[in-house]
Amino acid sequence: MKTITTNNLTANIYPTGEIKLSVYKTTKSPYGWSPRKLLSSFVAVELKDFTYWYVCSKVAEVYASFSNKEIHNLLQKIQVHNDTK
Repeated sequence: MKTITTNNLTANIYPTGEIKLSVYKTTKSPYGWSPRKLLSSFVAVELKDFTYWYVCSKVAEVYASFSNKEIHNLLQKIQVHNDTK
């Protein structure tokens, strides 16, 4: 299993080709460590179904507003991982 993370999103890529999205709340700590609290974890879907719109819809279930830049960053990291297989 390969784990790809951004500040508030994590994608777990399984050997079967499925991807599981987890959404976190990250708080800044004055001590340099930023604890993450799991808000929601969704059922794994096929790679072809793990699109920008899928991630947006799942994040919208948890957050009222969320940075599209972070979603793009996660999808870019997944694309790089898939290109280097």
